Amino acid sequence: MNDDIHVGLILAFFAARISAGLPITGLWIWLGKKRKAGRATEQKAQHNSMPKNRPVVSRKVEELVEAE
Repeated sequence: MNDDIHVGLILAFFAARISAGLPITGLWIWLGKKRKAGRATEQKAQHNSMPKNRPVVSRKVEELVEAE
């Protein structure tokens, strides 16, 4: 009978630990996603500032043009 009480207390302890930890880990994940979203908008702004009409020329094409 005494073992039944201890098993119940151990189960209650772990249930309380998990219940107390869920809000903390939820906040941790939410803040991480919020921080990553901020970085993504900064990278997008930097990407949009690059010139879009820049010609793409390989080195071999440049060498052929210089050889002529």
